[in-house]
Amino acid sequence: SVATDDRLGISLSSSISIANYGDSSGTTKVFMSAADLTTNAQTLTIAASVTLEVGSGRTLTIATSGTITNNGTLTIAGSGTITNNGTLTNDGTLTIASSGTLTNDGTLTNNASKTLTNGGTISNSGTITKTEAFTGGAGLVSFASVAAYDASVAAGLTLGTSLSSSRSSANYGHSNLTTK
Repeated sequence: SVATDDRLGISLSSSISIANYGDSSGTTKVFMSAADLTTNAQTLTIAASVTLEVGSGRTLTIATSGTITNNGTLTIAGSGTITNNGTLTNDGTLTIASSGTLTNDGTLTNNASKTLTNGGTISNSGTITKTEAFTGGAGLVSFASVAAYDASVAAGLTLGTSLSSSRSSANYGHSNLTTK
């Protein structure tokens, strides 16, 4: 079992790294299934050989001055939720299941050669910085405003005032609304 000082608890009082508690060839899996977790003003680091799964019905909250750095695998399973008010950096694999939600009111970064698979919902009113594409054809990315969308679009990918090639415009927002 994990020593008392290494337990995550429900609220971080100091920065912590979830390390691989197995041998170096294995993977440690941590399931958030019984309680929610808040980072407070701390940093939570998920090591390269570690999986942190936010279970169905559970919420992982990154506080305004909190940080999560994912070097391993971070999964939102079932109806789980990550609420990011601080900084979430993906340097590994981040997966959002079909009923999962990532609410970004802070800064979400998906670094080069890393994977963010969205099968659920990313609701954004913060900043999305990406150097690698998001994947997942079934997921929804919704923006709180046109300004939030514009701030998150990489240079050269905006529609602009004239089109130099064929482009398609998806419905950015509620599925019952029409994009105009």
